[in-house]
Amino acid sequence: QAGDQLARILAASQKVAATIADISAASGEQANGIDEMSQAVAHLDEMTQQNAALSEQSAASANSLSGRIEQLNALVAAFKTNQGQASVSRSPAAAGPAASEPERLRQLAEVAFHQSRRPAAAEARPAAAKRAVNARSGGTGWEEF
Repeated sequence: QAGDQLARILAASQKVAATIADISAASGEQANGIDEMSQAVAHLDEMTQQNAALSEQSAASANSLSGRIEQLNALVAAFKTNQGQASVSRSPAAAGPAASEPERLRQLAEVAFHQSRRPAAAEARPAAAKRAVNARSGGTGWEEF
């Protein structure tokens, strides 16, 4: 009888040892799972901080862009008079009423550019005429001097 009891106690202690081993393995798996969760949370925190930094950069860029838009509007305002007509005498926008606003502004800029170049062309003509007179003088160079 005592031998049977010892066999039962031995079997029960082996079951307890197996259960303790299972609990130990499960605890190790839980620890690994907790480590993975901790790493995931740390990664999420890092991404949140990066997103916040990018958001701040976007806001700063938007403010900078807003300032540049105001500067551009001030530059474009130079092409308008109080009546909203072009300040140049010949308005390309009047020829094409269906032109879009950017196209109209481009045309105004071209007209202004060509008008600003005309005085330079007029000054170049006397120099060309002077060279022609010097060329007819025989090439001695005294007339030019």
